[in-house]
Amino acid sequence: MSSRKENFSDFGQSAVNGLQAGENITIGDISQSIINSSSARYNHIGVIVSEYKKKVSKLERTFKDSSRANQNNIYKQLQNYYRDLHREIEHYERTIEESEKSIERVDNTQKFVDTHRKNKRNSGSSKDDLSKKNIGDVVVAGFFTYGGWQIAKTKEEAEKGIEQTKEDINELKYLISSVERYLRSGFLELDIDQIIDNNSLYNLNSSSRENIESIKEDYKTRQQELNDSYNHDLEKYKLEKNLSIYREELQYYLEENGYPLSLDNMNLLKSRLRSLELEEENVESIIEEIIKPFTAQNLKKYKAAYEDELRRENFPLSYDSAEKLEKIKCDLGLTAFAFLESEAVLIEEELAKPFYQTSFQEYRRIYKHKLEQRGLTLNSEDLLQLDKIKSRLGLKFCFCKDLDIKKAEQALIKPFYQLSLQKYSQEYKRKLYQFGLNFTENYTLELEQLRGGFGLTSAHLNNLDILGQSFPLKTDLFTVEKIAKELFYTESLQYYAQEFKREIESKLYFADQDSKLKEPLQKLGIRSEDIKIVEGLIRNNWEIEHLFYQRDSDASYWKLINSLAQYEWQKADALTRDILLKLANRSGKSVRKHPPLADRLFSTNHLQEFLAPTNHVSSKSEYSQSVLDKEAIEKISARDVYTLDRLWVEYSKGRFGFSVQKRIFNEVKQERDKFAEKIGWSNVGLIGDMFSSLPYYMFSWIPYNKLKFTLNAPEGHLPVWAAKDMKIFTDEFHHLKVWDFK
Repeated sequence: MSSRKENFSDFGQSAVNGLQAGENITIGDISQSIINSSSARYNHIGVIVSEYKKKVSKLERTFKDSSRANQNNIYKQLQNYYRDLHREIEHYERTIEESEKSIERVDNTQKFVDTHRKNKRNSGSSKDDLSKKNIGDVVVAGFFTYGGWQIAKTKEEAEKGIEQTKEDINELKYLISSVERYLRSGFLELDIDQIIDNNSLYNLNSSSRENIESIKEDYKTRQQELNDSYNHDLEKYKLEKNLSIYREELQYYLEENGYPLSLDNMNLLKSRLRSLELEEENVESIIEEIIKPFTAQNLKKYKAAYEDELRRENFPLSYDSAEKLEKIKCDLGLTAFAFLESEAVLIEEELAKPFYQTSFQEYRRIYKHKLEQRGLTLNSEDLLQLDKIKSRLGLKFCFCKDLDIKKAEQALIKPFYQLSLQKYSQEYKRKLYQFGLNFTENYTLELEQLRGGFGLTSAHLNNLDILGQSFPLKTDLFTVEKIAKELFYTESLQYYAQEFKREIESKLYFADQDSKLKEPLQKLGIRSEDIKIVEGLIRNNWEIEHLFYQRDSDASYWKLINSLAQYEWQKADALTRDILLKLANRSGKSVRKHPPLADRLFSTNHLQEFLAPTNHVSSKSEYSQSVLDKEAIEKISARDVYTLDRLWVEYSKGRFGFSVQKRIFNEVKQERDKFAEKIGWSNVGLIGDMFSSLPYYMFSWIPYNKLKFTLNAPEGHLPVWAAKDMKIFTDEFHHLKVWDFK
C-alpha cells in the first residue's frame, strides 16, 4: 500500500495536466482534482477521467471531420450534376443545329425532285412510262416526307429537352445554394429532408428526380453510419472509464482495509456501481481478479475449520455443525461473491468425498435389498423410509458429481424391471390359455391387476420416478404381450397338430366330421383357416414347424399368415413371391428391362419380343437369379407349394390361390391369353396393322400397380406370378403344369 502511494506522490499535478489536455473541462474539474491530489485513489481516477476525455475529444473531432466530408460530398455531387445538366443542354443545342441543317437539305432535295418531275412531264413520255415514273416519284416523295417528319420530331424533342433541363437547372441552383448556407452555418449535420423536400423533387423531371433522390439517400445512409459509429465508440469509452474507476476504488478499499470488506465498504461499492451505471455482470471478472489474492488465507482457514468438524463429528455433519461452518464462511467473506462460494463448495466436496462414497455404497446396498424384497411394487412407506436413510447417510446434497443417486437407483431398478417383464410375459400367456387372445380387450380389470402385481403400471413407475425414455413401459408391454400372443398361437397350433395326428393314427378321426379338438381352440381365438391348414399338412404326413420358422425374417410364413389374416393382399402377394424365391435360392433382383416402346413397335427384330408373354433377361445366369424358371419351380417342395396355396385359398374363402389358378388354366385349355384375360391380368383388343389396313389381335399385360388387391378382384387374380420390378412373369405358366394340388 505504501509503495502504491509513493509511486503516485506527485500525481496531483499529473492529474491536473491530464485534465487540461482534454476538452470541455471546467475550472471546477481542475480545482477538484487539485483538492483530491493528496489521495492516490483520486490521482488514479483523475488520470482515468483525463484519458477518457482525451478519447472523447478525439472521437468528436473525427466525427466532425467525417460529417463535414459528408456534407462536402453531397455539395460536390449536386455541383457535378449541375454541370451534367449544362452539358445536356449543349447536347440538345447541337441536336437542334444538326436537325435544322438536315431539314434544309431535305427541302433542297425536294425542290430538285419537283423540278425533275415537271421536266419529265413536258417531254411527252408514253402512258406506261409515265405511270412507272409516277410510282417512283411517289416513293421518292414519300421517303423525303417521312425523313423530314423524323428530323422535325427530333428537333422538337430537343427543344422540349432544353426547356425541361433549364427548369431543372434553376431548381438545382436553389438546392445548391441551400446546401451552401448550411455549410456556412457550421452545423454538424444537414437537414437534408428540409433542403431537398418533396416540393423540390416534384418540380424536377423524372430523370433528375431519381438522381437527386439517390444523392440524398447516399448522404443520409453515410451520416447514419457515422452517428452509429460515434455512439458505439462513445459508449465503449464510457464503459471502459467506469470499469477502470470501479477497479481503482475496489483496489483502494482492499489495500486500506483488507478482506473481508466491511458492510459500509460493500454498501459504498454497490452505490458506486449504480452511479457509474454498471451492472453486476459487468464487474464480475474485475471482482474475481482483484479480490482473489486477498482471499487465499481465508479459504485455508475455512478448509481447516471444515476438517476439524469432520474429525470431531464424522459425516454427515449435524445441523449445528453446518450452521457453525456457515457462520465461519460468512465471517471470512466467502459468501459475499459467487466465485468465492464456488471455491468454498469445492473445498467441502473435496473433504466430504471419501465419506460420501462410503455412504453412497451403503445406500445402494439398502436400495437393492428393498428391490429384492418388493420388486417394482415399492409403496410410499418404503420410499419414505429410503428417503430418511438417504438423509441419515448425508446423500441429500451431492458431494461427488460422478456418483449420482438418481442414476444409481435407475441402474439398480433396470434388471428388476426386465425380470418383471419376463415373469409378466409368462403369466400373461397363461391368461391367454384361460381367456383367449381377446384377454387384453375383454378383461381390462384382470389385466390391470396382473400388471400391478408385477409393478408394471404407470403409477408404480411414477412412484419410483423412472417412467420415461429409459423405461418405456407402454412400448415394452406391447412388445411383451405381442410375443406372448405369438408363442401362445404357435403352441396352440402345435398342440392341435399333435392331438390331431394322434386322432388319425388311432382312427378316431373321420374326414366327414370336424375334430372335437377344434372348438376349444376357436374359442381361444385360433383362426379356423390356420386350423384347416394344419389339418391338411398332418393328413399329408407333413410337419408344421415351417409355419413358425424365423418368424421375424423378411420372407416367413408367419408374416404371410398375419398379412392374409389382416386382408393385406398386396403385402401378402409380395411375401409369397419372396418366400418362393427364397425356397428356390433366387434373389429376384437382376432383371433387364424391355427396349424402348418405339423400338419394339417399329422394329422387325423387336416385334416378337414386344408381343411375347415373358420378359427377357440379359443372360441365363441373370435369368436364374431373378425369376422362377422350370428348374427353380421343380426345386420347391410339395409341402411348401401346398402351404402357400392353402393359405391363400382359406383366407380368401376360395377365391385366390395357385390351385384356383390351375383349375381356370385347365378350363381354358392352357391358353395363355385366355387365362390372363379370365383372371384379370391382361388387356386385349384389336388394333390396326401398322403396314396395312387389316386389324390384328393385340395382347398386353396389365401393370402390376393396376391390379386389384381386394376380394372383389376376378377369381384367381392372386397371387401374382411376378418379379420384384413389378412386371408379370409367366414363363408359360410352367408352375401350373408342374404343381399338383390333389
